[in-house]
Amino acid sequence: MMDSISNAVSDSCEPQIVPNVEPQTINGKTVIVVTILPGPNRPYYLKSKGKDAGTYIRVAGTSRPAHPEKIKELEMEGTRISWDELICIDYKVTERSIKKLCQDIVKYREEAGLPRREITTAQLINWNLIKNGGDGVLASNAFVLLTSDYFPFSKTQCAVFKGTERLQMYSIRWGL
Repeated sequence: MMDSISNAVSDSCEPQIVPNVEPQTINGKTVIVVTILPGPNRPYYLKSKGKDAGTYIRVAGTSRPAHPEKIKELEMEGTRISWDELICIDYKVTERSIKKLCQDIVKYREEAGLPRREITTAQLINWNLIKNGGDGVLASNAFVLLTSDYFPFSKTQCAVFKGTERLQMYSIRWGL
């Protein structure tokens, strides 16, 4: 029985899922406990239905078909790349915008009381804000958010809490 459960799960899903199947005794009866841990290769879906129709998500105590937007979100999680690291297609990066962002970061560090540190283009590349491409420098969505109003309805909001409790908060908002 345990082997058939393992095979059914493994054979029915893509990418392959390897469940942990083990017997346990509860109230004098032996039951089979199946445990499936979250995996990194999202989304997982039923082979027989394909990715678009066979991807399900948990909503409270139910399983529901995932909408296309959720499937794309799961795919992004599977690549371990966040939206802000993705390249903003057709956005032109200027030397002026790079220089201004470097200066702004230095200014914000000084205002926060952090040690003075020069910020360079190499540092922006290291932080995945910009990337070297075949035709020059490419902007990540984060770079675009920090340097322009290209995404007109976006805002960046940060909060810092004093101590370990959420009793006192300092909020910073940038609205472009």
